[in-house]
Amino acid sequence: MLGVTETDRVLHALPLSGTWGGLCIPLSTFAHGGCLVLMETFDPAVALHLIEREGITIWNAVDAMAIAVLDHPDLSRRKRSTLRTGGFGMTGGGRDGLFEDIVHTLGVPQAYQPYGMTELNALCLLHYLDESEASRAISGVWPAEGIEVRVVDPETGEDMPVGSQGELWFRGPLVTRGYYKKPEETPKAFSPDGWFRSGDLGVQDGRGHTIFKGRLRETLRISHFMVAPGEIEAFLMSHPDVAQAFVVGVPDPKLNEAAVAFVIPRDGEPLTEAEVIAHCKGKIASFKIPRHVRIVAAVPRTPGPHGDKVQKAKLRELFLAEPS
Repeated sequence: MLGVTETDRVLHALPLSGTWGGLCIPLSTFAHGGCLVLMETFDPAVALHLIEREGITIWNAVDAMAIAVLDHPDLSRRKRSTLRTGGFGMTGGGRDGLFEDIVHTLGVPQAYQPYGMTELNALCLLHYLDESEASRAISGVWPAEGIEVRVVDPETGEDMPVGSQGELWFRGPLVTRGYYKKPEETPKAFSPDGWFRSGDLGVQDGRGHTIFKGRLRETLRISHFMVAPGEIEAFLMSHPDVAQAFVVGVPDPKLNEAAVAFVIPRDGEPLTEAEVIAHCKGKIASFKIPRHVRIVAAVPRTPGPHGDKVQKAKLRELFLAEPS
């Protein structure tokens, strides 16, 4: 599906401890006779240098790495015309238009967004490279060979109708058999008939596409709707003065939960709560519009091998600690 050949030169800067960096990238390169170019640690200047010097054709990365390269002053000075494809995982540190920037500014014409996790394989849902750019920008889509996937109601285990969001369940040879030395955790992760409960939210569109929407544990339950925070975040970042947006759910006596948005303005642009809410009205469903917006300079993050992760639990705590 991903078209790796013996002529490809693959830049590898992801941690070797995960399934993507430790298995998928090296094995797919070696199996097709390609050349693997390793980085000891990721550095955007070194990555651009290697892309030019080694004639890199494939680069796999996460959003934080792509942003670091796109924003680096060496970008315009380094040749990148050999770049062809690569998977770019959006782990929560992205920005509006990032995938389009990867394709058109960085110059990776057949970039795609995969979906996966250690328990399933990093490329559990992926793409054909001849799909449209709009399709390749979607996280997930086609199950890897041998993988079965369902979208179910996490409480009943019943299949959700086409177009309705639910938990992604998987079955197949790539799925883990369980958790090492954690016998109490393994049964919780599987249904009685052997489907792995991913803890992630997804939807099927009736055309064979399975699309990742967000983390189930972060899903907002507004009235009787399940809402992925990422949907709201993506829309908020379409505002020209919003650099990043992060949405959490807080208790609400009428709606069960209400959305609260923490917004980082772009380049210090002046921005108000009223402006952000006005941007949403009439453009997204009313129950998805944040009930509260906080304009902040930064958000709490936890450093990680794939980039810093936003501490959404801490954001929720900060809001709930505000004087009523």
